[in-house]
Amino acid sequence: MTKITAIIPTGNEEHNIVDAIKSLNFANEIMVVDSFSTDNTIALAKPLADTILQREYENSASQKNWAIPQAKYEWILLLDADERVTPELKIEVNNIINSHTEYSGFWIKRQNYFMGKKVRFSGWQGDKVIRLFKRDECKYENKHVHAEIISSGKIGILKNKLTHNTFISKEA
Repeated sequence: MTKITAIIPTGNEEHNIVDAIKSLNFANEIMVVDSFSTDNTIALAKPLADTILQREYENSASQKNWAIPQAKYEWILLLDADERVTPELKIEVNNIINSHTEYSGFWIKRQNYFMGKKVRFSGWQGDKVIRLFKRDECKYENKHVHAEIISSGKIGILKNKLTHNTFISKEA
């Protein structure tokens, strides 16, 4: 079986971290990369994650590029704390990484939710992100916002989606 490291960047994600980690229960290593949260993110993540690293936040791409080389395993699944891996996506990810694929990474579509409701219109209802990739063949472009993966190899696309719970409410 090919092994996989899941990376979750965090910054004050106590309302998301437990469910995010639980959705990655198939990963061989779960690494939380925290930006010195001031809430209970770390306390909640400690019993569930294999590794917790902390680093001052510069920007999203910088944080992810710092964490990626520290992963134990060749395959990385990067998950934002407000995203969840569905059971169908878990199966697909395991099948892909064990298939000796020629691809270096994969786009994953997202089903977006805003305040608990599925986003159906606006052009944002079916976005996609590269979140499954090989550690040594991919990195994030050096951009402060909306950085995407740069790869030395081919990028494919998965059939199943991540669940993305964006803004929920002010109380969350």
